[in-house]
Amino acid sequence: MKETGKFGFWSIVLLGINGIVGTGIFLLPNKAYSIIGSASLGVLLFDAVIAGCIALCFAEAASLFTRNGGPYLYAKHALGDFWAFEVGVLKWIVTV
Repeated sequence: MKETGKFGFWSIVLLGINGIVGTGIFLLPNKAYSIIGSASLGVLLFDAVIAGCIALCFAEAASLFTRNGGPYLYAKHALGDFWAFEVGVLKWIVTV
């Protein structure tokens, strides 16, 4: 019997993309085009490069730790308990 309740590789990849990009990808291009015209395509490309760099930074940080915790864990090891708490609370607020 196949074990259920686990995410596969592509589920994790798509969940990560959704977390980075969110729903703004569907709403903002029209607004940007109406404000700055065809230059909005360059802005979207620039944003995609920035989002890719952030994703690569998180992938590198995730490869350094064996425990779960994400941004909270990274902040705790780099900056201490206070900043880890701040990052954890802000992450929770953003996702609620």
